[in-house]
Amino acid sequence: MKQKELIDNIDLILEATHDDLLISDGEGRIIAVSSSFEEQYGLTEEETLGKTVFQLEEEGYFKPSIVSRVLKEKTRISLQQENNVGGIILVTGIPVFNDDGSIRFVISYSRDITEMVQLQKQVKEYSEELNRLRSGSEADQIIAESKEARDMMESVSTMAAYDANVVLTGPSGAGKTMYARQIHRQSERKNGPFIEVNCAAIPEALLESELFGYERGAFTGASEKGKAGFVELADKGTLFLDEISELPLPLQAKLLKVIQDKTVTRVGGTKEKKVDFRLITATNRDLAALVREGKFREDLYYRLNVLHLDVPPLAVRKDDILPLAEYFLQKFNGKYGQDKTFGPGALKQLQQYKWPGNVRELSNVVERSAMMTRGDTIEEIAFGNMDVTNPEQIMDVFEGIDLNAHMEAIEGEIIRKAWEQCRSSTKVAKILSVSQPTAHRKIKKYCPDYAEQNTVIHY
Repeated sequence: MKQKELIDNIDLILEATHDDLLISDGEGRIIAVSSSFEEQYGLTEEETLGKTVFQLEEEGYFKPSIVSRVLKEKTRISLQQENNVGGIILVTGIPVFNDDGSIRFVISYSRDITEMVQLQKQVKEYSEELNRLRSGSEADQIIAESKEARDMMESVSTMAAYDANVVLTGPSGAGKTMYARQIHRQSERKNGPFIEVNCAAIPEALLESELFGYERGAFTGASEKGKAGFVELADKGTLFLDEISELPLPLQAKLLKVIQDKTVTRVGGTKEKKVDFRLITATNRDLAALVREGKFREDLYYRLNVLHLDVPPLAVRKDDILPLAEYFLQKFNGKYGQDKTFGPGALKQLQQYKWPGNVRELSNVVERSAMMTRGDTIEEIAFGNMDVTNPEQIMDVFEGIDLNAHMEAIEGEIIRKAWEQCRSSTKVAKILSVSQPTAHRKIKKYCPDYAEQNTVIHY
């Protein structure tokens, strides 16, 4: 009686489970499915019953068939399956045997794990990125073929050995940030955080609280929990203040005290907190001249300028131009799925150009050339001076080019030029007639030296 009751209520049992169920006979013919099977595979119960799993697999509703595997191997099997809409399904098949050892039924149950697999992929990508940041991958390495660059790398190694403040000087785009990171990587603090802050990119009204942190209720809109500043975050690591010349005089005095006492007091607070960090600063301006003009504190200048590294413009480091160009080309080949190479004419153009925008400009020009060149050989470098009023030139250059990619390249060039001129997302927003959040998002996307929240934390 109990067995008959079980058989009579098989439909209710199928619906009670959270997984999708399918039952086939020993020939792979489907004899029962749960109603959720339709949601998973797009087949109603009427369309499914009586068909074989081999038919459904051939028609592309799922692959591979778990039932066919169980029938062949005569054992319980679990595997990942893909359905007809690209979903990833975890499915298990269990054989039910007759007394003679032949398979009477195969019961399979499945669950959609598409979101879980995507999350695992994201976690893996994050882990790989974190490992890259920890170890310093090729993308972060400095190419030093010229005598000037090799001399700088020797200086970097020397500076890394001493836990003293460093000032990096040189024109915009020359690579000061890269050298700051290299000093950190070679130092005893390499396992600590590397906190990068662009002093010119944070509104002056927010700069103090961002640098030194704030206590709860310190000002309108402050977090109820308070917030640690960049100085605190750099504890046991390196604090890199780019564009240090743009730091307002009142904050220069507070930074001087932090450097001298190795303590920090949050805005709105009274308690001092010990901090242990190494300070590296950078500027494209003459700090000594600013001191003479009364725009930069002399005592802070001497505190910062214990060790000094001047990064010369790319035009001076001529032997670095072609190796850097080749490095960037390979990088963008990978990004866009291309296999471009430089022709002799392009190499000559690269060597002869003056590179007023330095390494940053070289990267932009190589990316533009890789995108705008038809074929696999770049014969003409796209310096950005194409005659857009000439229809024939436009058709010749852009035939076969992805329009979205090209428009993105143009947008990127505009944003980079505006950022290099303004060094402030608020000012960029004003001259381009966009909102400040839009300007911030675009600058973050296209400008390597502008990170999210104007800060990069490397562990």
